Amino acid sequence: MTVGEARRRGENILCNAGLEDTRFQADCLLAAVLRRTHTQLLLQTQQTIDAAQEQRFFAWIDRLCAGEPLQYLLGEWDFLGLTLAIGEGVLIPRPETEQLALLVIDALKEKANPVVLDLCAGSGCIALSIAAARPDAQVYALEYSAQAFDYLTQNIRRCALPNVTAVRGDVLAGFAASGLPRADVIVSNPPYIRTAEIPQLQAQVQREPRMALDGGADGCRFYRALAEQWTQALLPGGTIAVECGEGQAAEIIRLVAEKGIETQSILDNYGVERIVTNITAEA
Repeated sequence: MTVGEARRRGENILCNAGLEDTRFQADCLLAAVLRRTHTQLLLQTQQTIDAAQEQRFFAWIDRLCAGEPLQYLLGEWDFLGLTLAIGEGVLIPRPETEQLALLVIDALKEKANPVVLDLCAGSGCIALSIAAARPDAQVYALEYSAQAFDYLTQNIRRCALPNVTAVRGDVLAGFAASGLPRADVIVSNPPYIRTAEIPQLQAQVQREPRMALDGGADGCRFYRALAEQWTQALLPGGTIAVECGEGQAAEIIRLVAEKGIETQSILDNYGVERIVTNITAEA
């Protein structure tokens, strides 16, 4: 079988299974199996692949059809130029979260030696991208899940960023119990899916850890904790920026306003109010 034939067959299988982005996903798997870039796949369509490579590729295609996330099969995923270890037990980084990280990085341009708290850090994608952009920052990444914490520490080593400190702790326990310093920035992509909506999520999303998805009945359990127990961690003039789900921004804005912090929502590329922050448009 040639590279081109494998690509077409893999894409057809994924399409028949009702998956989206079938060409992209098939190419990602085939490139990983053959240890080639996507460009090389396009240039080498007539080259043959051996039986072992063919078997592995279509085994991965079958696992993808069965609901296993692409990122878990690959074992890594890119986030703002960083290649992070990703696997079962940790939330998969998404483009919406890149928007959040970039917003914080931009807001810190005029701030020297900032202290940043990344709450519900997961793989460390936000903390690490901020630390990479700002070597003078001291970034603390707080994560409760043991599995996710393993990925967090692994990614800190992988990215060789000494200005990130992994901290095992529970956001719901509050700032006072965390042992963390007060900060110039609090950033978070907490669990925000409403509990009742989880069974309706795509099969691949349901393979991600429920702990990283479930935000309680209204999806706002962690935002209440952030407002009530973490706004006190902000230094004067500090920044807060959180990712949220559709329809949640108004409640988060209200919760934070009760603590004297005025915020607004920012739309993602799909027109959803995805970020709540006190970063101004000029920041």
